[in-house]
Amino acid sequence: MAQDLGDLDRGINVLKRGMRNNPEIYELPFEIGFLYYTVARNDSSAAQYFDLASRLPGGKDRGGRFAAFVYSKAGHLQTSIKMWEEIERDSDQPYMRELAKHYVEKLRREAATRGDDEKGGDARVKPSVTGNKNDI
Repeated sequence: MAQDLGDLDRGINVLKRGMRNNPEIYELPFEIGFLYYTVARNDSSAAQYFDLASRLPGGKDRGGRFAAFVYSKAGHLQTSIKMWEEIERDSDQPYMRELAKHYVEKLRREAATRGDDEKGGDARVKPSVTGNKNDI
């Protein structure tokens, strides 16, 4: 709906309603994250919904990878590094462990270059799903 009809707010609200009714379905917050990332170009909100998806049954690999990647694009390098370290440590897929290691090294270099210590703290927060326009 959001992409096909060009109504991002309505599409996200439908998905949030789905989340309230189906709180264990990781695909719903993942889709919200995807819409924020591809349509709204809002990396911070996208990362938070991907992160939420990663904490739900079945969403750890897919949601975690997207969250880690998009947190870095949103400027939250330390949060991204922490998530990639988790993937490197916990993944049972050799390719994912190697990819995560690559991103950890790359982001550490980037953080050192720009002197980033993310003083604002961990960017990982639980997005609201009330359906209000002021939600993440």
